[in-house]
Amino acid sequence: MCRARAAINVFKRYDKFASLAKSIEKNEGGLEQFSRGYESFGINQQDDGGVYCKEWAPGANSVCLVGDFSKYSLSMQTYCYLITTV
Repeated sequence: MCRARAAINVFKRYDKFASLAKSIEKNEGGLEQFSRGYESFGINQQDDGGVYCKEWAPGANSVCLVGDFSKYSLSMQTYCYLITTV
């Protein structure tokens, strides 16, 4: 009985892994591109001189950019939530 449960658990874990791998392939362009996400997260300057901020905050109610430019106010620089598709 214990071996049967262990086998079922292994199959469940593999199914979860396969589902996540498929999602990464579909939504992120593959595991390699997904694993390089650190290169674009944070505050980055674009070629035209503009600046963009990209963060991952699952479950957050809001994300704010604070600093001396905003007198450390949490409400002045609230991020916008955008969904983009490729």
